Amino acid sequence: MYKIVDDHPDDPRSLVSNIEFYITNVCNLTCSGCNRYNNYKFSGFDNFNNYKEILERWAEKIDIIKPVILGGEPLLNPSINQWIEGIRQLWPRHHSPQIQSNGTRIDLVKDLY
Repeated sequence: MYKIVDDHPDDPRSLVSNIEFYITNVCNLTCSGCNRYNNYKFSGFDNFNNYKEILERWAEKIDIIKPVILGGEPLLNPSINQWIEGIRQLWPRHHSPQIQSNGTRIDLVKDLY
């Protein structure tokens, strides 16, 4: 186990090591052992703008060291760039969000890099 070192003790927000943002049930693969059960043909994307106000309120209360974006396949979400930029703006002090992907679309998302 490791200790979270808060390098900004004057920040009143609670420091959280990582939080996962599950932004889609859609996946382009049907892996038999999928731990997200996306091999059952679930559907639907979460649009960042639908969650922005809620996330702004959370950003007032918590600081996240490592935000992670995942889903089914998060790079299939049409608003993936808005999610990345929105999380960066709300929690700018640490890392850009990590994207947990199967990697099949990494070169197909415009402006990802």
